[in-house]
Amino acid sequence: MNQRNADQPAGQTALLVLVILIGLNLRPFLTAIGPLSGEIGRALSLGMDTLAWLTLLPLWLIGIGVLLTPSLRRRASACQLLGAALLLLAAGSALRFDAQSGALLITTAALCGLGSALVQGVLPALIKQHFARKVPQVMGIFSACMMGGGALGASLTPRLAVSLDWSRTLALWSLPVLLALIWLGGKVRLPSTAAVAIPHGEQRLITLPRSWLLIVCFGIINSGYGIVVAWLAPAYMAQGWSAAQHAPENGGTGWRQPVPPFSGACCAAPVLAAVFRSSW
Repeated sequence: MNQRNADQPAGQTALLVLVILIGLNLRPFLTAIGPLSGEIGRALSLGMDTLAWLTLLPLWLIGIGVLLTPSLRRRASACQLLGAALLLLAAGSALRFDAQSGALLITTAALCGLGSALVQGVLPALIKQHFARKVPQVMGIFSACMMGGGALGASLTPRLAVSLDWSRTLALWSLPVLLALIWLGGKVRLPSTAAVAIPHGEQRLITLPRSWLLIVCFGIINSGYGIVVAWLAPAYMAQGWSAAQHAPENGGTGWRQPVPPFSGACCAAPVLAAVFRSSW
């Protein structure tokens, strides 16, 4: 496998499909928990303070893990790292099948968090490398797919749980991850060697005050996202709503309705940033 294949039009198309598939799989393991929190708590005798770790721990690992990926990129190829990340995501969801303890559920959340952290530390660099002239657009697509995947996790999970046990429903989210893994192995051609030294410019970013401002802003945003994912669905259900009642197709007013404009904003923001780059 070589870089030239990935830079050709067919190779770029296959890589873009991979970006979409991976983006869709980075949030369902988080957002699927909230609508089923009542069932999980009753089945395993867990309180909301314990269930909150299913959201909190992955978000912590994502934040910490992304800082460690530059060293991994010097030791393994992007294809190997993405393959490992997808295996972690698939294993984390699959191990929820017939889960019998809170400790196991928290372990699966940790596996998924590590996989997501690895993806988010590797994939943006890969996008910059292979879509040099379309980085804003492709990053926007990636961000929109993460939002869309989170919405799918929250909206489909309670419907699937009508026919399946809650643990089997959560385990089903390993299947689309396997699809992404099969696509990576069969359709995408990436260099099989580790990256050369990380560019000095990337290493210098952490010393810039503006970088720390972004870190603080993203931290606040993700804190809000984590609160919504963990607590909004249980709050609605505490008011007598069913887990599936929030869906737009059911006439609900739940939090998934703003996803289309948010996804559009994810696509538009990087483009606008590229247009007004000089002011930043």
